Formats: sequence, C-alpha cells, structure tokens
Amino acid sequence: MWVWHTETKSLRCVLPLLTIEVVQIDGQLKVIARGAVKELRNDSSDPKNLGELLVCLDRWLEESTLTASGIIGSECRSLLEEKLDWVTDSSLISEQIRGESLVFVMQAGNTEEFIALEEGRRQEENCPLPPAFINHFLINEQIVEEVHQVVTHGLEIRQRLDIDHLVVSVRFPVSVNADLLSSWLDSVKTLFPQGFLMNSHNWNLVSCTPERFISIADSKLQVQILAGTFKKDTDFDKSSVMEEHQTARNTLRSILEDLVGELELTVDRNLVAFDEIRHYHSVFEKPHLSDTSMLSTLAHLTPSPATGTQDSHTQFTIQQLEGRTRGYYGGCFFLRTPGSLESLVSIRSIFHLENSEVGEMIVGAGLTKGSTLSSESVELILKATSCAKLLGVNTISAKGIYLTK
Repeated sequence: MWVWHTETKSLRCVLPLLTIEVVQIDGQLKVIARGAVKELRNDSSDPKNLGELLVCLDRWLEESTLTASGIIGSECRSLLEEKLDWVTDSSLISEQIRGESLVFVMQAGNTEEFIALEEGRRQEENCPLPPAFINHFLINEQIVEEVHQVVTHGLEIRQRLDIDHLVVSVRFPVSVNADLLSSWLDSVKTLFPQGFLMNSHNWNLVSCTPERFISIADSKLQVQILAGTFKKDTDFDKSSVMEEHQTARNTLRSILEDLVGELELTVDRNLVAFDEIRHYHSVFEKPHLSDTSMLSTLAHLTPSPATGTQDSHTQFTIQQLEGRTRGYYGGCFFLRTPGSLESLVSIRSIFHLENSEVGEMIVGAGLTKGSTLSSESVELILKATSCAKLLGVNTISAKGIYLTK
C-alpha cells in the first residue's frame, strides 16, 4: 500500500493493481513486478531499458486512468539507458534490497481520500497522542563523531572541487515501532507539511519531508526549491543563509534550463516552517508539452539540486565519502494522477526492513563557502531530531538528555 499526504491532497492506495520495483543489485537493474504485469506488457512492446519503462508506464497509467505513487531514486537519471533484468523469483534477491538499492518504485491502482485530523480537533475530542517511544539509537557519541567526520571531509571536498553547494548526508539508526504504519498515521495528524508512506513486500519507507520539488499540471511545469536553514527564534547569519539559498537556486537553473529551457521566477524567497526549523523557498515555472512523458521528465530532472548534484564526477566523490549510493535519498516521491504529476524531495525519511527493530534515517546538510564544522554538525543533528519527533519517535542524547518529547 501507499499513502500520500500534503496540505491539499491526502490519498491512499490499499491494494495496488500493479507494483513495479527497479533495484540496483551487483551493478545490474533488477525488475520485480507484481499484479497487472500482463496488462502492462500487452499494452506496449517490452521495455528494454529503464527510460523506455518509464514512458511505457506513464502511457499505461494515463490510458487506464489509474493513480500511482512511488519513488525515483537519486541515481535514476544516470541509469535510464541501462538494460533491465526482469526477475521471476523475487525471493532470490529480496534480502539484498536496501534503501540505497532503490532506483525506481511504483504502485498503481484505485485510491481513496485519507482525512487527517487537525490538532485542534484532536484535542477537542480528547484523542490521546501516541505513547512516547524512546529511541535509544539515534544520538550517541559514536553518531556525533560520524557527523563530525562526514562534515569535515565534505568541507574539504567542496573546497577541492570548487563547488558552490555540496550536500553531505549521515545515516542515523533508529528504533522502529512494531507497527510503523500506525505510528506514521498518528504522526500525520500532527499536520507536518508533507508526508509519504510506502509499504512494499519486505520493506517500508515513511517520510515527513517539508520540500516540494516538481509538479506538472495544466500544461505547466513548476519547480520548487528549499534551501537556507535556521532555527526559529535564534540568532543567525542572515547573509550566509540567503547566500546558501541563492547558490542552490543558481545550481537549479543551470541544471534544469539545459534540459527544459528558460524558467520564470514566480515565488522569491518566502519563508516555510518545518517544526522548529525555517527554510527559504522559491518557485520557478515554464510551459510543459502535454504529450511528453511526465515520469520521464521527472526522472531527467531528479535529483533536486538542493539535495545533491547531477554531475557524475561529484556524485562518485560523494559515494566514496558516504560509502554507498544514496538510493531513494535525494531523489523524489511522486504522485501521478490522470493529467498531472507532483513530487516531494525524498528527505527526512525512515527506511525499514520487515522483521527488524532498527530502521535507517538519512539526514543531509548543504555545504557552502560560509559553512563551518560546528554550524553544519548542529544543523544535521537538529534536522534528525525534528524528523524523529514528527515521525512519532523520541530521541535521547548520549548523556541521557531528552531531545524530543
């Protein structure tokens, strides 16, 4: 099943008619398909690579008037020409699938609206909040040391490669409630801005991302960017934060305009709140041809420049620093409805394997010329604890001090 939740649209698909998972295992793209595979293949010739599969799926969804949601991983764009290996027995590779394996995932079917309770209404009805769930894994001395190491090496890489905006990420192990789905649905009722849940055959992924990415509707392509972060009611270097946002905007335009043409700025640096964190937010848009595959367009534009880079050399350097590919992180979650598409940047998420008490949350920080080890390390830990709080998970420090309640 999957659930899509934003301020304006909350949908869920409990029993998908078709599930497609493209995962990267040992350098090969493996395709696991369940459900209406015959209908998909009868509708078009067999797709030979990932790019053809996206076009095929997009056409099939539109003609069948179905709704789909899924994940486009941060490495998807560089793999569009790769051949596909259709797996007949998924049990042979299911144990090898991790968050960094996910290249493209989609579940399609008929949907129903999901209504989230507003916080005020919850209190009026005396609905109890979920019980506190203490996370003994998230923040400890070892994790703090890892944060320092990643930021230190990231600052060195940014300077060596002379990159204006480089995103580094840290993986936080998290305790996971036995019923992750119920925990996530409870946290939706606290009205975080956007959320996504996907329950697959042997893994779950939940998100409380604050960031919209690309939407296509009414023959218009709109691109949003969130960058420049500071904590509410604290002193901060405004010029440095504004510079970070401008740098991310420049990167976005340089990448996207090569692919889709000139963009028009429609929203200029308004503020968006996400728990205790504030972000600067801008929006660009341009006309979009209605006969162009929306999924293919989204794959070509992913990852978001705010969370990474499409430059292959820089991506390889980041993979060496972090020890593996990012998979879903820095890519996007998408909702494809007849005639339209919208997406969220796949950050602030927890990836969890079935039958495991520990999940994984990836948190990133954007390094610019004004970044320091202290400021970026604090930002990473702040984002991690805010995310854990909104996903219904309490966190404690190595010294036993509660960070979220």
